[in-house]
Amino acid sequence: MTHSTILILGMILVTLNGFSVDISGSDCSCDTFTTQLDCNSASSCEWSNSECVDIDCSTKTTILQCNVANSICAFTPSNECATFTSCSDYKYTDEATCLTIGCLADTKGTDGLYPCKAITSILKCSELTTETECTNHHCFWNSSAACVAPTCAQQTTATDCLAIRSDVVTTWQICNWTPATSTCADATGLTQTNCAVLTRGSYYWNTDTSACEVCEGSSSYSQFITLGLALLMLII
Repeated sequence: MTHSTILILGMILVTLNGFSVDISGSDCSCDTFTTQLDCNSASSCEWSNSECVDIDCSTKTTILQCNVANSICAFTPSNECATFTSCSDYKYTDEATCLTIGCLADTKGTDGLYPCKAITSILKCSELTTETECTNHHCFWNSSAACVAPTCAQQTTATDCLAIRSDVVTTWQICNWTPATSTCADATGLTQTNCAVLTRGSYYWNTDTSACEVCEGSSSYSQFITLGLALLMLII
């Protein structure tokens, strides 16, 4: 998948065999989540002392702790971890570190550092013309030398078999991993186990209604999508 600071995404969709879930809006409040997995899915939350709480950037003392995809924090030029502001405020000794905060690296400066810059758009898979661009955007380069959207069936590990992009990056297909056969296939719906994780913390499982429901409140989701896409590009 990709890693980037994209133009503001108007709507992020997860597609489930024709069923679309809007996860562009509000993050759940951290105290909504009762498990570490669900908690870590939300952009502004972290698991601490068996509770889901708001992320405190000031407690992160290293760049590895600070610059992670599921976070609103970024390591500053003054070697402090603080809330992310904008890509242009950061510069690092290597290009990859810009990716970890949802940005791309610009040309290396005379100070030996790479200034970070925002990515203003993410192309459709079908618009990418080289294999490198294609794979960096988590698309699939086929035998006809064309860039196309990936399918669940092409994913070979449980980690990759979660949610994959379609031709347009704002639509996501949820996949399901079968350990017994080590195969990935289209998922059929959101359950208690994957509700928060696959909607990136903008939905929660309502035990009273036994349904995956959207959260309400202020949102930091757009930034999280950016950071998540960035790390995925880095991994590839």
